[in-house]
Amino acid sequence: ARLKNVAASVREWRSVRRLRKSPLAASILSPPATVMPAELGGLLALLGGPMRAWLEGGDFDRSQLLALASMCRHLVPSPRPARDSGLTLVQGPPGTGKTRIILAALNVLHFVAYQRHYESLVADMRHKLSGADAAGSAQRAQASGAGGVEGLAGLVESVEDLSRSLALKPNSHAVLPKPKILVCAPSNAAVDHLVERLLHQKFIDGKGAMYCPTMLRVGSPEACSARVREVTLDYQIDKLRGEVDQLEGAKARQTNALIRHSRLKHEAGVLLQRNPAGLPAGLEEQLLGAADELTKARLHLERLEKLHRILSGRLAGVAGRSSKGGDDDDVRDELKASLLEEAQLVFTTLSSAGLEFFGRLQRGFDTLVVDEACQAVEPATLIPLSSFVRRCILVGDPRQLPATVLSQSAGAAAYARSLF
Repeated sequence: ARLKNVAASVREWRSVRRLRKSPLAASILSPPATVMPAELGGLLALLGGPMRAWLEGGDFDRSQLLALASMCRHLVPSPRPARDSGLTLVQGPPGTGKTRIILAALNVLHFVAYQRHYESLVADMRHKLSGADAAGSAQRAQASGAGGVEGLAGLVESVEDLSRSLALKPNSHAVLPKPKILVCAPSNAAVDHLVERLLHQKFIDGKGAMYCPTMLRVGSPEACSARVREVTLDYQIDKLRGEVDQLEGAKARQTNALIRHSRLKHEAGVLLQRNPAGLPAGLEEQLLGAADELTKARLHLERLEKLHRILSGRLAGVAGRSSKGGDDDDVRDELKASLLEEAQLVFTTLSSAGLEFFGRLQRGFDTLVVDEACQAVEPATLIPLSSFVRRCILVGDPRQLPATVLSQSAGAAAYARSLF
């Protein structure tokens, strides 16, 4: 008899059971008969500047640009509003540049979403700083002697309270979220190929500068290529483990970030009282950067504290941790979910998208992109849809070989059929 790991099969079975909860369930079960047109002109006009020049510079032919526009059509307001199914299929025979278009689409999706997040964050910050809350905060700071650290800390009882009261809250209803994109493929090799290409060529922003987005590769480091190992989730967890004895330094970094942010916010509040017309652009950028730094420092400290509790429990031989390890696994999954929450691009195989810690995410993914979609069986493609994906892009070629299915009875039941 031949044995196999049934984990992937169990995840496929669960994905079929959970399909009805997916925002895309209706579109998958009853896809619309009409095809929404690609708004290439609208997309190019939306991007403008260096990004438009990059797309029109000759590296992409018209069919590739139309495919890109179809993948990003929801970004462009349409003069002919129609029901968008949330599903996009991109067919491309071998050698037509599917990988290039996937990376270009990820670039556009990430850039536009992040730009909108940034603009909404600026608007929210201006609203808060120009309101009564900012004026009251400035008055309290002056009454406390805000010229020094003691004055700032005197506004609240503790550093944690100060962090929560002064930080710009990204979960505010007025602030659009950062991009959240899930990229999958049937095999580790296909996923690693996309990650390697992205690490090598990076993204382009609205000023023409190159940047690398916050990204994670989910999967066993042993199954990943050496070139992508440093962005794997397990590598990041092990990196945290190596920093667990630096708790005091992490607390100091949070305190310093907190003090810098509170000073800038106080300065901005005073300036707006004197001149309600607005703040200098440089100060706005500094304040937003300080808020982002404070959030990162707080999250990093929380993760180190969780990991420190695990290791301390092992050393002390606490029952239920050192013997069973159940609590260890639970907290480790919490740490993984925390890192995934912060990542803006997540790369994994279709099967690994069903790992337990994906279910701990508080926010789903804006977009799912599946490469080599025609080489994956239908239930496997449904697995990442369990992460409350709002939009799905399938890229593949149905004329190439389908998924390999060894079971004759499964083949007779059309198990090899893809979702494409």
